[in-house]
Amino acid sequence: MKIFNRYLSGIAIIAGVSLAVYYFIRVLFFLSVDYGSIDRIFAVLLLLGETYMIVHAFGYVLAVFRLGSGKDLYEFVEKPSRTLPQVAVAVVARHEPANVLEQTFVTLGNLEYVNKKLYLLDGSDEESFIKADQALCEKYGINYFHPNKRAKTKGATVNQFLKSIQEEYVALLDADQNPMPDFLQKVVAIAESDEKIAFVQTPQFYSNVDVSPIAKGAAMQQAVFFEGTCESKGLTNSMFFCGTNALFR
Repeated sequence: MKIFNRYLSGIAIIAGVSLAVYYFIRVLFFLSVDYGSIDRIFAVLLLLGETYMIVHAFGYVLAVFRLGSGKDLYEFVEKPSRTLPQVAVAVVARHEPANVLEQTFVTLGNLEYVNKKLYLLDGSDEESFIKADQALCEKYGINYFHPNKRAKTKGATVNQFLKSIQEEYVALLDADQNPMPDFLQKVVAIAESDEKIAFVQTPQFYSNVDVSPIAKGAAMQQAVFFEGTCESKGLTNSMFFCGTNALFR
């Protein structure tokens, strides 16, 4: 692992130096060329665009270098067993197809965590979707929550929901997420290991990469994001909530 970390850090250094050299030469050419009026406008716009991308690239280089520092992101000590804390598992949905929600509800029922309570946070405003969602909730034993009309966004719906529950933890999922049976056991163990942990963000994976090139491309982007950017942010206590697949204290 130490050899891999040094290898990772070395690549990050080479990438950072290469970016710096490229940008220096790029600015040098920009200043030395005698542009016409129209050409100069487009040249400035192009340089600004490249600057924006290079700043982001430097940020990713720093993230990779940080990951190669050797610190173990996943090192945590589980506390002695106690009564499992209560967890509200909330699926946030709006005008979702019934078959998508039903598949998610099945996986929620398979979660191997006893002290959980399942909720659907339904932001739908069409009667047909509301009735269909209520019927599904009744079928699978899911608690139904519908916000008032002031809730126009996902965040507003979640905020209203939080005022109505007493559980110690809240796990938030999108309507098309299918957590593995041990999902809650793992994330609760991490959260319980340190009371300073506010939330545990997990990655998401695509199950249809073999049949959809769009999903395959998205999965590759997600891998770069979750396995690089997010893990690096976790090392510096600067991780942000990605909208789903997370447990909040």
